[in-house]
Amino acid sequence: MTSSVLFTPVGINRMTLKNRIVMPAMASYHAAVNGEATEKLIRYHEERAKGGVGMNIVEATYVARSGNSFDLGLGISDDFMIKGLSKLTDAVHRHDGKIAIQLQHGGRFGNPPTSGCPRLLVSMIPGLAPTENARVMDADDIEGMVEAYVQAARRAVEAGFDAVEIHGAHGYLINQFMSPLTNLREDAYGGSFENRMRFPLEVLRAVRKQVGPDFPILFRYSMEEFMPGGIDMEQAVRIAKVMADNGVDMLNVSIGIGESVEYIIPPASVPDGWNADRAAAIKRAVGSRIPVAVVGRICNRKAAENIIASGKADLVAMGRALLADPFLPAKLAEGRDDEILTCIGCNEGCTGHTGKLLDITCAINPRAGYEGKYPLGVKADKALKVAVVGAGPAGLQAALTAAQRGHSVTLFERGEDIGGLLHPASRPPFKDSLMELVRYFRHELDALGVNIRCGVTVTGQLLQAQAFDMTLLATGSRPVIPRFAAELPNMTTAEHILLEAIKPGHRVLIIGGGMIGCELADFLGERGHAVTILEMRPEVAQDMEWRARHTLMPRLERYGVTLLTGMEVMETANTGRIRIRDAYGVEEWLEPFDTTAISVGYRPEKMLARELEHMRLPYKAIGDCVAPGKILDAMHQGLAAAYAL
Repeated sequence: MTSSVLFTPVGINRMTLKNRIVMPAMASYHAAVNGEATEKLIRYHEERAKGGVGMNIVEATYVARSGNSFDLGLGISDDFMIKGLSKLTDAVHRHDGKIAIQLQHGGRFGNPPTSGCPRLLVSMIPGLAPTENARVMDADDIEGMVEAYVQAARRAVEAGFDAVEIHGAHGYLINQFMSPLTNLREDAYGGSFENRMRFPLEVLRAVRKQVGPDFPILFRYSMEEFMPGGIDMEQAVRIAKVMADNGVDMLNVSIGIGESVEYIIPPASVPDGWNADRAAAIKRAVGSRIPVAVVGRICNRKAAENIIASGKADLVAMGRALLADPFLPAKLAEGRDDEILTCIGCNEGCTGHTGKLLDITCAINPRAGYEGKYPLGVKADKALKVAVVGAGPAGLQAALTAAQRGHSVTLFERGEDIGGLLHPASRPPFKDSLMELVRYFRHELDALGVNIRCGVTVTGQLLQAQAFDMTLLATGSRPVIPRFAAELPNMTTAEHILLEAIKPGHRVLIIGGGMIGCELADFLGERGHAVTILEMRPEVAQDMEWRARHTLMPRLERYGVTLLTGMEVMETANTGRIRIRDAYGVEEWLEPFDTTAISVGYRPEKMLARELEHMRLPYKAIGDCVAPGKILDAMHQGLAAAYAL
């Protein structure tokens, strides 16, 4: 057992946590349509409790139906919900875990189609508050809302929760009252700082009266809203002092609101633990009176330990890190760091999914959200001899899952190392964490005894000769090279440049402005190249997770990358000149570039599949050899195919 500061107990009122790692509340879309806790939600939280997290904090849970902000939001607004929530707390307690529930009301972010109620506004603010299906709260509404929090807290105690967290962050109702940006009221609840704090304090005092002096009450709020006229650090410090003075037992600090959501769940380009210095200001304000937890890109031991050891915060909230690896706390405690599946900050399966009204999952941990469907430790009915062809993300996940299920697995890879397209994909700025994924799979596959054979070109005859019971085909894809590019001198692919198979000239034209082309421009721009992107669509990087795109585009501008969008290639010449046409039909010739990089997509590699079909050998195709996609698609297909064996 490690002596890390992360694994020293911490007290929150009468509750003692066994370590300093907290799973923060994250909307999961795992609840039932009526707000009840489901088996899916229970298994999801139970898995993190098994993994040793100090405390699970259950997602934004509406205290009144009007406050439901999600299509499948979790509720605590009615007594019938206690039964399902009790099953949830029982599941966490079975594994010596602590569990809190976050009491939330969406306010202007209510969702009338699912709540059946109008949005309740603190103030009517054009551009920030909707006018349709909405109304401004009056004194009776405010009094009734305080009571809603009280009754929600009562239900939380009855359901067996160890603590409640009042949600005052991210632009929801309590945040709207506290913020000078969203609170323009002229009554006792608006205007001065003291008036804006009136509703949060009424909620806090009423909840305290309901749960008693010893029951832990947490308060989550945004230290900065990153909006003109919104909460800033000076106000955040004042809020911390007021809440501590009035009996809050822990502050859980975050940042951002709906209009600045990219700061709430930042991409990989944001530094590890980037809110720690802000949290330090809050910690100085409250001193040793109450503990402070901080969230924000805390994905590894170094970042977490530095925050605690430096005294910037008392606890670390590791949300996406625990999606990627539910057993991260136990592995850290036992010094098994090599076994940790580290979050890569892609946002594809977590907020990328919930942003599309899909249930939460993880791109690199396809079991996240599907713990009940794909339980660990369950062996297949019959052990098979399995070949996995291709060691990209789909093949790696398939090999890992098949081995975990008890099959005898041989993993073939044509290249000299496992990882496939993870190697070039890891080269652009802020993408190096993808190599952590390669490291993880190498370690886990070795530990499971998977026979890894690199530098092997697989044929049907080879598979037939070795009498495999099943082949999982993950042969990937190859770059599309358009016919018009054949005549271009100094033509290459994005892959070749990223892998440094060729050295590009100073002036580089990238044909194709999707995610790969733009990341190549980022890579080259950082190295001082003069880059032009030619793209048929009206915008570049449209296939990129939007938070990552939000931070990428300013970098491209800073590097002076020229964007020629809405352009079609009409003709090329062997001199390197290219004739293009814009959306208005205007044509022009581009003078030759030193290097032209093609990045217009990938084509499935199906040659071996055709051979196996002809030979009638059993196989299942997965990943890019079916249809080129993202890591999330490949990993989820790899899990499903291997688990079904």
